[in-house]
Amino acid sequence: MIATSAARAALLNMTLTLSKELVDKGIRVNSILLGMVESGQWQRRFESRSDKSQSWQQWTADIARKRGIPMARLGKPQEPAQALLFLASPLASFTTGAALDVSGGFCRHL
Repeated sequence: MIATSAARAALLNMTLTLSKELVDKGIRVNSILLGMVESGQWQRRFESRSDKSQSWQQWTADIARKRGIPMARLGKPQEPAQALLFLASPLASFTTGAALDVSGGFCRHL
């Protein structure tokens, strides 16, 4: 947990530093704080579980609750993709140095 926290803090600091260094060149630098997202890995875990009584939605909601995700679900793959598209779009043309939380409320940062 310490290594992950330190790495995230370093990346947030790098985002802020680069956003200031590159703004004069017209380059915007932002980051996405990614949480747990549905993937093939989660699907394989679901299929290989011993207790088959839960549906996919119930199982992933239980995982999310146990891991402390306030929205009580895993993210859909399109959700971080949409965040990335927003940050790359003209809608975010005045945004630089931002950290966009796409974690269902799990990421806690300063």
